[in-house]
Amino acid sequence: MPITGINHVTLKVRSLAEARRFYELLGFRISGEREQMLFFSLGDHHHHLALYQMGQDAPDAPSRAVGMAHFSLTVGREEDLGPLHDVLTGAGYQILQVVDHVTNRGFYVRDGDGHVVEITYDAPPEEWKEISNPFAEDHPYQIRGGAPGKPGQK
Repeated sequence: MPITGINHVTLKVRSLAEARRFYELLGFRISGEREQMLFFSLGDHHHHLALYQMGQDAPDAPSRAVGMAHFSLTVGREEDLGPLHDVLTGAGYQILQVVDHVTNRGFYVRDGDGHVVEITYDAPPEEWKEISNPFAEDHPYQIRGGAPGKPGQK
C-alpha cells in the first residue's frame, strides 16, 4: 500500500492565540501562517498540525456526533510523560485519564477547544507482541506528578 503515514491534522478552534498556547506547551513550533490559520511542526516536516480559527461564537460539536474521538502524540521516553503532565496541569488543563493501554502508556488531556489529545509513550514490542490481543484491556498507570489512571472511558 502506498500510504506511509499521517501527514498532518487540522483542527477547528475558536481562538488561534488560545490554541497556540496549548500546542506550544507540547513543543510544537509555528512553521507558517495565513489568514485565520496557524501551522505547527515538531521537526523538519512542513507541518504536523494546522489550526483553523472559527471564532469565539463557534458551537461545540455534539458529544454524541460522529467525528474524531482523539488524536495521539508520542514522546520518545517514558520519563518525558511526567514533565508534560506537570506543565499541562500547571497551566490549568484538565487531565482526563492516565492509563496503560499495554501497547502504549500515557494520559489524555482536553485542549481549550475540547479536542482530546493523548500523550503517549509506545511500550517496547517485547512487552506486548506475544499477547494475542494487546488491545483487549487497559491497566491503571501512575505518572510522576499525576493521579493513578482508571481504565475505561475518557
